[in-house]
Amino acid sequence: MVALITLTNAILVKLRIIGGLFMKKFTKALTWPGARAMSAKGMSAKGILYASISDGAICRILLSIFVFCIVSVTASKAYTAVGMSTEEIAKSSDVVIVGVVDKVKSVWDKKEGTIISNADVKVKEVIKGKLDKKLVKVEYEGGTVGDISFHLSSGVSFTKGEEVIVFLKVKNGKPAGSPYLVYGDVQGKYTVKKDKAEKNVSSLESNLENVDAKVSVAELIKKVKSIQ
Repeated sequence: MVALITLTNAILVKLRIIGGLFMKKFTKALTWPGARAMSAKGMSAKGILYASISDGAICRILLSIFVFCIVSVTASKAYTAVGMSTEEIAKSSDVVIVGVVDKVKSVWDKKEGTIISNADVKVKEVIKGKLDKKLVKVEYEGGTVGDISFHLSSGVSFTKGEEVIVFLKVKNGKPAGSPYLVYGDVQGKYTVKKDKAEKNVSSLESNLENVDAKVSVAELIKKVKSIQ
């Protein structure tokens, strides 16, 4: 199941990238001088597009769209997000902190063929674990590079300036110099607004009764500390 999810996510990323490149090509096709001349003669955008891209490229694009539809259906059927309790997430996390997102940077990961983001989080309080840093780097899949964006429905994301409570796991078990990962993806991050902590549960399909979707900050901190 995990292998299937990983495979389908990877294919979806690459197809979205193809789609982004296709749109760039289409935009260029509509702005080059020859296209403007064709437009002046009454040729449609579709005609201009076909005149600007080779038949082989068109076939590849149509094939990509076809495969994308099949993979999308497969992924939606294969992946069911199961809700986890705060106790489950806390026990599996190395560190739990309250912090504020200082900045977010997204880059292409050429090896994996996807977008990877890193959020710098200023630490306000350590709820669980040992941490002597005032700033931690949190890595996650997804983000925006140029005019291409990629986000997983069950994936976590961060926004500059937001206050968060995050359940973190050391990447590859190597704390020295390594970024942290959010345990449970979207389930391991709460956004703090005033005295309330809330997380996105829209991608969860079962065990919702075990999830603390919206809870007071004081209650959440107390619960996590009691688990240690």
